[in-house]
Amino acid sequence: MSNYIKPYILLWPDADQYIYEGKVIGMIVSKPEVSPFDFLALTINREDLSLRDSIRFAKYANSLGTKVVFVPTLDSRREPWFLTSVQQHEILVEIAQHSQDDIQTAVLAGRGEIKSLVDYNYAAVAYSYNQILGSTVHHAEAVLAEFLKVISFKEPKDEPGLWWLMLLEPCEHCLRNMVDAKASLITYYNDHKAKWNTPEYLALKNELVCKRTYTKEIIVEEVLVPEALIEEVVE
Repeated sequence: MSNYIKPYILLWPDADQYIYEGKVIGMIVSKPEVSPFDFLALTINREDLSLRDSIRFAKYANSLGTKVVFVPTLDSRREPWFLTSVQQHEILVEIAQHSQDDIQTAVLAGRGEIKSLVDYNYAAVAYSYNQILGSTVHHAEAVLAEFLKVISFKEPKDEPGLWWLMLLEPCEHCLRNMVDAKASLITYYNDHKAKWNTPEYLALKNELVCKRTYTKEIIVEEVLVPEALIEEVVE
């Protein structure tokens, strides 16, 4: 069996480069037959775009009615970058800082691999956050699912569906969006408020839990053993 990891192929239909201080920091993409919204895909490379400027550009784009997502790199063809759930949690917390909604959350979609029963790695295609356009709140998961349709993203036929990871347990509508996007696994870090546990949501959640495609994420911290203790055990 080959261990070759197929690259992500991102199509930028009718894309325009978003340039700041001589660097391409994002791509503006659209596909009217799929979505009435333009999307700004910003890099998360902090050497090219600081967090402060990223938040500023995202807020400005939202004010113009443009939805915003983030990508690890703007390369249209790239190898998946697998990061631990701890590392991805740090990125998601940073992405959530772009939220204008009272509920600050963020989500990623990408490939996943299981290191143990409670230790997962994720290679994100893209990230997004809760954003307000006009007077309407657009949830992070719905924005990201829509973006993947706009860029016509598809995993190879022999690959499983995407893994989704988010800071906050999704609402019923967003959960259905991810299911419709052929999610292979949906995980979250924090429970949402009890008021979101409608009978319809609980029924869908139970169905997915039984299929082992929906679960709460557990962050596994690396335990550092003092060298002196290691030497003592060896001796």
